[in-house]
Amino acid sequence: METGMVFGIIFAIIMIALLLVFGMDQIVNIFCVSNTAQTNKAVKDLENAVEDVFHLAEGSAMPFKIAIPRNAELCLINYSNPSPMNNWNPDPDMYNIIRNRIQANQYNVWINYGCGTHEPGYRISYLRVSENFCVGLGEELYIENKGHYVSIEKPM
Repeated sequence: METGMVFGIIFAIIMIALLLVFGMDQIVNIFCVSNTAQTNKAVKDLENAVEDVFHLAEGSAMPFKIAIPRNAELCLINYSNPSPMNNWNPDPDMYNIIRNRIQANQYNVWINYGCGTHEPGYRISYLRVSENFCVGLGEELYIENKGHYVSIEKPM
């Protein structure tokens, strides 16, 4: 091998290593943006389903299947009592901040995108949650019109 070719290969290896070291954050961010978009779409779909059920007759119900990325989760929260229960286990160090945000804004959905980030919360009109719980990919929910509001629960 010629000396110039050896230096060219070494230079290419160094450049690839630098690209991987400094570019990894951007690669991870691309996947996180994808998770965020898919999860936000699932929340909008849930919001539309709740609104559809609300406009049906009292007692009407429908199942709803969650379509979010594998490592993300939606937590449905009773904003008047956002205490940890079932599988809703917010970070204990952040719990007081999370609880105050949920109660102040009457959020009934808390989103964990699964890539180290979470949404500060989301409020779906007409939705009341009796027990706090979280759902992940492919799980099914049961949405029912209760007259002045819509309830949501996880089938047993």
